[in-house]
Amino acid sequence: MSLIGSNSRSNASVTNLALLGTKNGELKIKEPEPFNGDPEQEDKVLWVANYLRDGARKWLEPHLDDFLDYPNKNDRKLRTNELFGNVRILLKDIEKLYGSVDELKKAERQMHSLR
Repeated sequence: MSLIGSNSRSNASVTNLALLGTKNGELKIKEPEPFNGDPEQEDKVLWVANYLRDGARKWLEPHLDDFLDYPNKNDRKLRTNELFGNVRILLKDIEKLYGSVDELKKAERQMHSLR
């Protein structure tokens, strides 16, 4: 069984595409871009960064600038790579600095129950 499938139309299309990128019978394939980290984690950190304000934004700003100024992670500071490499590390750091949202909500409920 062919990896491409048994459909002769599909096979012909793949053959035609392969021939477009050939020179002297050799298929030319574009080199992949260098992998500089986990793009999914980086996207999550950037998403969180969009929602930070005031002190939290100022705290992250040097790392955000470092991340944006240096696309290659080897050129960035170690701490920037740690924060952008795992959104959980970022969230734990924010929680250390500003406390847990759950703790704040719990305290608010306790205060309302005292009335």
